[in-house]
Amino acid sequence: MKLYNSTNSNTMHYKFPFILLFSVILFFGCKNSKTTEKELNADFILNKINKSEKVEIVSSEIRGNIDFTSVADKYTRNPNIGVAEIDVPLVFVDCHFTDSISGFRIEDKYAYVCVFNKPVTFMNCTFDKDVNFRQNSFNDVVEFTGCTFSGEVKFEGAVFYANDAFFRDNTYEKKVKFTNSSFYGNVTFMNGLFQEVASFNNCFFNRNSNFSNCNFKNTSNFENIQSNGFFKLNYSIFDQKVYFSNCNFQGRTEFVKIHSKLNFTFNDCTVNNFLNFNESVFKTELYVKNNLFLQNNTNFENLKKSSDCKFEISDNKIITSQIFEFEISDLQE
Repeated sequence: MKLYNSTNSNTMHYKFPFILLFSVILFFGCKNSKTTEKELNADFILNKINKSEKVEIVSSEIRGNIDFTSVADKYTRNPNIGVAEIDVPLVFVDCHFTDSISGFRIEDKYAYVCVFNKPVTFMNCTFDKDVNFRQNSFNDVVEFTGCTFSGEVKFEGAVFYANDAFFRDNTYEKKVKFTNSSFYGNVTFMNGLFQEVASFNNCFFNRNSNFSNCNFKNTSNFENIQSNGFFKLNYSIFDQKVYFSNCNFQGRTEFVKIHSKLNFTFNDCTVNNFLNFNESVFKTELYVKNNLFLQNNTNFENLKKSSDCKFEISDNKIITSQIFEFEISDLQE
């Protein structure tokens, strides 16, 4: 096949290559990925999920409420709950959300929840309004790292089935609610700043959980937790009251070098492994009462307290031949 005009053999006209090149330029020039736009509407995200397309957005401001319960057909799990299955990965990096995000809603006394079957990732994001994943299930890795939450964070009754869940390096400016949540894999909340009340009561930690180097500015509640793995709270600071009551610790438990400025309560707990409070500091009140220690490896040595600190360590039982002992000294102020 000739690629030139046969009427003028001296001048070659490369028509087909030119058309092909023009088509390539037109295709790539018009293909504008919205995932890199500076501003996006929430509908863009919901539409991608409805089309079973992976959501991966970087450095965008996202406007509008994101309601994940609205993106999939719902089926009835029981007479009062509808479930929306989210089957695509969600990845947001360096994004700013101006409105609420939710995987839970109630409409006409009927609850809608979500099941996330692929990874959910929010890295270095800011949230102006509430983030609500109450009673949601996560079957793959969940990651909220380096994020700032200006609204309430609600994960009550959420279930995390994957090997890992990450909530580290976050700032929470309002209430944080993980009450009745279950973590079947490892979870970390390291380096978190909790400005308001933090609720982790009635949580189930099947493997390792790490709350080290956190700063709790308000009341923190860890009552009635079940921890089967390594539970770490080392180097954390508590400005207000903290409650550990009626807890069950099956794995190693560490409260090394924590700093409690108000009331620290550790009562009516069962501890089945090593418990370490070494070199922790208590400024106002410390209560360690009515606990059952099933091993002989508890470390309450080198505790430090303010001169006017009220403390009571009493009525604890240890099921070994070892006598329960502790050592506490005044702070050098």
